[in-house]
Amino acid sequence: MLTSAKLARMKMIQSKKVVRLFAVSFMVTLASGCGSDVIDEAKPVSDEPVAAKVVSQEPVADKAADSGADLSDEQKSPPETDSAKSEMVESAPATPQYSDDAFRDAAMNGKMEVVRSALDSGTGVNAKGADGRIALQLASYNGHTAIVKLLLGRGAEVNHRDAIGRTALMYASTADNATTVKELLAAKAEVDVADGDEGFTALMFAAAEGQAEVVKLLLAAGADTAAKDIDGEDALLFARKNNHKAVIDLLEKHDAKK
Repeated sequence: MLTSAKLARMKMIQSKKVVRLFAVSFMVTLASGCGSDVIDEAKPVSDEPVAAKVVSQEPVADKAADSGADLSDEQKSPPETDSAKSEMVESAPATPQYSDDAFRDAAMNGKMEVVRSALDSGTGVNAKGADGRIALQLASYNGHTAIVKLLLGRGAEVNHRDAIGRTALMYASTADNATTVKELLAAKAEVDVADGDEGFTALMFAAAEGQAEVVKLLLAAGADTAAKDIDGEDALLFARKNNHKAVIDLLEKHDAKK
């Protein structure tokens, strides 16, 4: 028996933009829930530059020095070594220049300099936003490969799952983001993990959207073509419903080799 929810999902799946629309709705939710810190131009938390607090390097003097008298060994301040100065600079705590929301917004919109500045000033690379998403997922969704690479290099969790169980690889697979998908796979992204909402895998997202190059990469990484969502549908069925011939051919040839 077809429930109203099932019919609604089928209608959406038959649309050529269905799976990406699922993702788009979540991104719109994120953007609307970011708060006043997220605007077209990400603004620093403070307009004043962040500087490490360093002890003055100027020599210490007193009245005895002014009068020409020699200071005793106990009175003289020992000279600061380069290593001591370095330790003082490194020990000064970093103060984030951007809010977590502004950082994630910059990642989603491809603002490399803001992302880099936020990280350099202490913003957590895995800071979660609305629905548990991190900057890596947002950058992956829009195919900002350079930012994805930077985030991974700074310790971003490649297999982090948001509130509905989706990963950066899933979001990247919804569009023509083959280069981004390569970067994520090279970082050991899990290929066959399914989301907790519909049971979709990265391969299903790519097949439903007709992303042949992404499908090739996922198949080469060992994606399971037999995996099914909560309705018992697989990637090949998604491709057929949306008439993505190139993807259909790829999946059929792959299955024929089994």
